[in-house]
Amino acid sequence: MNSMSILLNDLYILLSVSLLAVLFGMVCAFYLEEWLPKTNWIRRSVESLVAILTGIPSLFYGILAIGFSLLTLVLSKRPGFSRYLRTLRQYLFSAVPPSFTLDC
Repeated sequence: MNSMSILLNDLYILLSVSLLAVLFGMVCAFYLEEWLPKTNWIRRSVESLVAILTGIPSLFYGILAIGFSLLTLVLSKRPGFSRYLRTLRQYLFSAVPPSFTLDC
């Protein structure tokens, strides 16, 4: 397998899953708005969660992401952290069959 076919495969999977997620979201939104009664506990909880998420400005999410990035940068300078990441990577990739890995 060459690298172009791998990239096209990834793009195909990305577009397929994105399309399914958009369709699923539209169906759920239509169901919540049109068919589910306003007194249903699912509708009330979803509406309150959406109100909470829209109340938080996106600037806060950006600042939170910068904070986590800086925290990761600081932790990466600590001794032993690279050993922890290496061990974590070995543990996570131990479940991947060798036929799925690339010899780079």
